[in-house]
This record gives sequence, C-alpha cells and structure tokens, in this order.
Amino acid sequence: MNRILTVSVLVALSLTFLVAGASSVAADDVGVYVPENRFEAGEDGVLNVYVDNRAPEPLGSVAVEIDERFAPVKVKTAERPFGSVADMRGPQPFDIVIDEGAEPGEYRMRADITYAEQIQDRTVTRTRNERIDIVVEERAEFEVVETRSEAKVGDEREITMVLRNNGTEIARDPSVVVRSPDPEIRFAGGASYTDSFVGDWEVDEEREISYVVNVDGDTAPRPYTLRTAVEFRDTDGVEHVSDGLRSGVTPSESQEFVARNMASDLRVSEEGTVEGEVVNLGPENVTDAVVTFDSPNPNIDARDPEFAVGDLNASENETFRFTVGVSSSAEAGERDMPFVVRYRNQDGDIRTSDLTDLDPDVAPEVEPFEIEPVNATVEAGGESDVELIVTNTANRTLYDVQATAFTNRPLSSDDDEAFVEAMEPNESVSLVFRVEAARTATAKSYPMWLDFRYEDDEGRTLLSDTRRVAVGVVEPDDSLPLLPVAGAVAVAVVLAAGWWWRR
Repeated sequence: MNRILTVSVLVALSLTFLVAGASSVAADDVGVYVPENRFEAGEDGVLNVYVDNRAPEPLGSVAVEIDERFAPVKVKTAERPFGSVADMRGPQPFDIVIDEGAEPGEYRMRADITYAEQIQDRTVTRTRNERIDIVVEERAEFEVVETRSEAKVGDEREITMVLRNNGTEIARDPSVVVRSPDPEIRFAGGASYTDSFVGDWEVDEEREISYVVNVDGDTAPRPYTLRTAVEFRDTDGVEHVSDGLRSGVTPSESQEFVARNMASDLRVSEEGTVEGEVVNLGPENVTDAVVTFDSPNPNIDARDPEFAVGDLNASENETFRFTVGVSSSAEAGERDMPFVVRYRNQDGDIRTSDLTDLDPDVAPEVEPFEIEPVNATVEAGGESDVELIVTNTANRTLYDVQATAFTNRPLSSDDDEAFVEAMEPNESVSLVFRVEAARTATAKSYPMWLDFRYEDDEGRTLLSDTRRVAVGVVEPDDSLPLLPVAGAVAVAVVLAAGWWWRR
C-alpha cells in the first residue's frame, strides 16, 4: 500500500513539473517577414527583415541571424537584435551582395530566430529556424570592360569606354551617364557629366562610348575616377539604373617648351635682335609650331612678333630670331620678354603653350652722335665759322639728320642749322655754323648747344639729347701791319716835300 502511494505521489509531481515547463509558443507562432526580396546579379543590396510574433505572450531579446549557405548570396551583416516583440517588429536591415554570376531564379536562405520566453518564474531561451526566399531577377547588368584615353593636362582629348551587358535580358533605350567628381576633369562645355543614348542593348553585347574631356592646366598628372551609370528600361517597360560602375583616366603631363642658348644685342633707344632655340620638352610631337613674342612691356616691341619654326618632335629644337625695338623710356638691365608657342597637337587641334620668359639683357642707351670740334674760336666783336665733325655711333643708318645750334649772349648765330640726308653707322660728316661774338665778350669759352632730329630705318622721328660744345672767344689783334704803316709814312713824306717846293 505504501509503495503504491509513493509511486502515485512521484507521478503526480512529474506531471506537475511537465505542465509547469510546457511552452506557450507554438512552432508556427514565430516567423520572419521579408516584403522586398527581389535583387539583381552582382547587386549590393539591403534585405529588410521583420519578426512576426503570433504567440499570446511577448517574446524578449529577439535576434535574427541569416545563413546564406544554400544561396548565391553573401550576407555581410552577422546578426540583428529586435529586442522585445509583442506582434510585428522591424525592419532590421541586412547588407547582402548577390554573386555576379547568379542565375535568375528563387533561392532559399535560413533565418535563425533566437528569443527569450517566460515560463512561470523561469526565462527560457529558444531558437527556431525559418525560411527566407529571395529572387534573382532577369535584368540587364553592365560592366566597364576597357577605357582608352589620351587625356593630357591643359588639353581637350577624346576618351573611349567599352561596356558590356552582363545581364540576362535586353536593355531598352539605354543611356550611358558619365560623371566626374573632380573639378579638374570636365566634359564638353565645362559640364561635370555627359550622357549618350545608345539604343537597345543585347545580352553579352559590347558597346563603345566616346566623349571628350578637358583637363585643367593646373591638374596633377595622376589617376582620376569617373563614375558611370546606365539608365534603361526592361522588357516590361520598368525603368532601372545600373550604377556603381567605375573607370579612370590618367592625364599625361602638359605640352611644354623652353628657350635656351639665348643671345641679344638690345640697347635702350635702339633696335636689336633676340635669338635662341626653342625646345619641345614633350610629351608629344607637334606640327606647325610658331614662337610668338608676347611682351606686355610697351617699351619693348618686336617688328614681327611671330617666328615659324615648323614641326617639332619631342626633345627637338629649332632656332628663332626676333628684331626688337627698345624705346628711350625703357630701363637698362635684364628684362622679361615672355613668349608662347602656338602649335597643332596630334589631333590637328591648335593649342597654345604657357608663357615662357626669354629674359635678355638691355644695354644702356648710347648717344647716336659723337661731336668733335675742329675750329671753334671767335674774336670778340667778330664772327667766324665753327666747324664740328659729327659721327654716327648708332648701329643703324640714320636719315634726314637735322642739327640745330643754340647760343646765348655774348654768342649769337643767324646760321644755326645743318642737314644731312643719311648717315651710315660710324660715318662722319662736317657741320659748319656761323657764330658771332659781341665786342664786349670776355675772352673765355662759352657753351653752344646742339640737338639732332632724325629718322631711323623704321621711319620713326627721334630727337637726341641736347649736347654742349665749347666755343672760345679770343681778344681781337690790335697791332698794325708793317707794310701798311711804311706806305703811309712814305706818302706823308712825298706830300711834305711837294708843299715845301711850292714855297
């Protein structure tokens, strides 16, 4: 009897514990819900997951982990917490990547749901496995196969991009949009993007897209990223964008030129020559090159500001020569004389290089006339011819040389001008001026001033600086000549003798 009673008590206690430990959550009370599950092959996407609790009691500490082992998917998010879930809670985003080669179709992934359930005075943690289905759609998808570019700093060049439709269906009315995030790289008209309509695009078909880029002259020659997207419609007319495509462009260094072996004979108030060699530093060969003198200095002027040097391969050089006039207002010393090279690039487009300085020396001005007095004395109270030997010391022929003399009292001149039609370099001429000295003039030297108005070989009328020449005034000779005095005495004697005889 006692044994039967003991067994009955144990059985009753066991049933009590079983009832107390029974879960109130049925197998189908907890699930996951994924409202948007359609993706493309190669897509980086987000899978938004909801937890659905249909049990009578809330679930605590809910977390979801996705196992992608049976699908062509990489789940980048390990686990997401949902906290306490009374009915429906979410979404929680899971970052996923669909394999590039994923075939269109439906794929199954497993969702492990972990939650805490309160059973009387105990908290029990449970895990349930649910199914998540995703669909890889048939859709056009694109990749950049190749980029060909001859972009160059400071130039405008064409870039060709080859793209392929790697998707599973034709792309209708596609347009390729290329953007440059860097302000140094711009498209035609200075735009930051360009687009091209290319027509229906079949699966596995490759297309070449060409566009022009302009690279700023201050751009560093390094790789730059171009972002590309293809906008299109699928066979149902739904619009899509295949973006995230990347390509690059690396512009080469700008075309550069330099001058070397410079020589010049420039002088203030004269015309001279500047010559040297222009060197093509590359990186490309150029044609129809012209060295252009581009001086902003109004006192320095080239007779012909352009000198054609023809075709110049990279590292080659050609000689140039300019005839340059330097005005009397210019200062002597080293002077900036910038030049540019205008040329045709490999596409036949006309381009202009950056400014380059020649920096020749300009010698100080030299008076174009040297004056040497030959006869420059006048008696007080008399007049005489003052003769001057004038030499052309300029390195060019001077024309219509008009010399004018100026005097002050006690000197004066009514014949104060002289004229020479032309004077060759280093040629000397004699100029004569009639000068009179006042009777009251003291015997000493007095200044006579001269200036020269003339024309150079360019027809410009110039005026020299005023020059001074010393004219000497001497005392008059008051002694009587011997023969005239003797004759006068003889005449007096004869007259006296005749007078005495008549008496």
